[in-house]
Amino acid sequence: MNTLAIKEAIESGESDVLEFKKSTSEWREIIQSVCAFANSSGGTVIIGVKDNGDVIGQHVEDDTLKSLVNDITLNIEPKVFPSVRKLIFNDKALICINMEESPLKPHVAFGRFFLRIGPTNQRGSQEEYNIALSQRLNGYGFDHLLHESATIDDIDLDCVVAGVSSCHPSQNEYRISNKECRMMKYLFSSTFDIPCSAVRYSLF
Repeated sequence: MNTLAIKEAIESGESDVLEFKKSTSEWREIIQSVCAFANSSGGTVIIGVKDNGDVIGQHVEDDTLKSLVNDITLNIEPKVFPSVRKLIFNDKALICINMEESPLKPHVAFGRFFLRIGPTNQRGSQEEYNIALSQRLNGYGFDHLLHESATIDDIDLDCVVAGVSSCHPSQNEYRISNKECRMMKYLFSSTFDIPCSAVRYSLF
């Protein structure tokens, strides 16, 4: 974040992707925000700014950043690793924590599930947690991310056949032949404009 980006962010005010904190003394709320951003669409916490956008600065030493990183690592599960940096704005030091949406969500902070709803952190329900956990356990995670430049021709038929067959080695009804795989590949590519990952999910 450069000076112009900081200025624009502060002027825009708190939102679903931006949180202000006066100081690291609010470390529990900071960690909750990081957790909420990880579970939602990502976001940034700027420390040294009041809720109304007044920049008051934050005393920052090397140990300040290390302590903050340790607090985040120790109190969020599964662990997250946001970017934590010291910034100078109008001759005042700030701390900027940038947390991207996590492919390993749901995360909990202090044993609680948080989501970012508008400019606030909200406790997620048990049902919302269970849904997010189910998505992660059933293929959510890094595997759900699309490879934007991949095409239908990048599918390796031999790998598909071997993979599907190995999932149920003792059940012949789950085995597919190269001919069947080519037919499915043709049907998907000629009928639907969909990413390769969708074909993978359909086959498995």
